[in-house]
Order: sequence, then C-alpha cells, then structure tokens
Amino acid sequence: MPVAQTLVAISQSSGALKAYTSSISDYGTTLAEGNISYPITGLTSTYQNNELTIYATLTLPSGTTSLVYLWQDAWSGVSGSTPQSYAMGNSNTQAKETLDLVSGASQGGGSSGNSVRRVRNTHGVLNALSWGLLLLLGAIIASWCCWMVNRSQTRQRPS
Repeated sequence: MPVAQTLVAISQSSGALKAYTSSISDYGTTLAEGNISYPITGLTSTYQNNELTIYATLTLPSGTTSLVYLWQDAWSGVSGSTPQSYAMGNSNTQAKETLDLVSGASQGGGSSGNSVRRVRNTHGVLNALSWGLLLLLGAIIASWCCWMVNRSQTRQRPS
C-alpha cells in the first residue's frame, strides 16, 4: 500500500525472527529497514502455530481517533533477508480495516479478516432463522398432526 508505515517481521536464515519498521512509498517497495513517522517501542515478534504476530507500542499524535491497518494475505518468500513482493490481487490490495481507537470497533474493507467476520455473521443469522422458524414450524405441524389423529379417532368410534 503506497504511503504506509509498516511493521515487518521476517525469519532470518538462522531461524531467528527479525522485527523492524519500514516506510512504503509505492507498490514496488523492497521493505527496506527504516524509520516510520511515529515513535515506536517494544517492537518484537513471535511465530507460533503457523502464525506470525508482531508486538509494538506506537505513540500516535494527540487527537488521533482512528487508524487504518493492513496485512498481507499470502506468503511470497524471502530473498536473503528481504521479503518478496506480493501478488497485486484484491486479497492483498484490499487487506485493510479501519480501527476506531475510542470504541475499539473496526470496519472492514479487507479481504481475509472481513470475510471471516461475514461468514460468522451469516452463520449466526441463518442459525437464528432456522431455530426460530423451523422449531416453531415443527411445533405447529406436530400439534396439527396430533389434532388430526385425535379428530380421526373420535369419528371412527362405533356407537
């Protein structure tokens, strides 16, 4: 993403993780180590369960209420100790969300995180509809069948 401030973590040839900052000015970046616009402390990274996590504390300007964060959706590999460029498909160019620092809410515009949230929300809505409608419909049908059975039994009694 052009004009972005990045936190990068990469596995070195020794197997150790290296976390650093980099400024991105265009899509052809090499993610060279450099300063970013915000003071940063405690920059570390971990790799567990096939997930790379970056930890850092950013000092943002006073009055900052939101920020846009980005991630990459795929791994393209490393040349030496430099990450390689990612594919420019929607899964990477739209992999972003806006984080409201006051409420903690995030609004997606991204690919992977947003699609997971969409799937979970869809699953919840479908579950609510199916339990609410189908359970009620099943109770109505069972009640109707019971009524029909009782009605037919009262008609067939000999006098």
